[in-house]
Amino acid sequence: MLYLSFRLGPDRYVLAACQVLEVLPMLLLRAWPDAPAPVAGLCNLRGRSVPVLDLCMLALGRPAAELLSTRMLLVQLGPPSRRLALLVEQATDTLRLEDGAFGAAQLRGAPWLGELASLPGGELVQRVSLQGLLPEAMLDSLFAAPALS
Repeated sequence: MLYLSFRLGPDRYVLAACQVLEVLPMLLLRAWPDAPAPVAGLCNLRGRSVPVLDLCMLALGRPAAELLSTRMLLVQLGPPSRRLALLVEQATDTLRLEDGAFGAAQLRGAPWLGELASLPGGELVQRVSLQGLLPEAMLDSLFAAPALS
């Protein structure tokens, strides 16, 4: 299976390429004052407001660095109206990994972090799951906002 590779700090993560609708450059963000901490704001994507979730903030407690390789991964969480952009660092590569390459290693309290795989050279890569990324109640509140209609 093909995966998009990115980093959160020094660690490498992957997301199945079939789950990524689009890889976008860092777009201008509008602040969303009442949004939960990992939400970086809103971006305008072809006239549509899309919430942006900063995975660095979610995983490391700090915002993603503004690098040339920082990207926004557009994903869909359920119905077409639930599009979310994931802000990640160093999203420049793809990897082809078999499902059997991943072993069972999930961190408690982070249901969006999946299994680990070892790459040639010994580097570990962790699979990210869109399910469990945010609690359902938080997702409902993000997509119920008038700015997203």
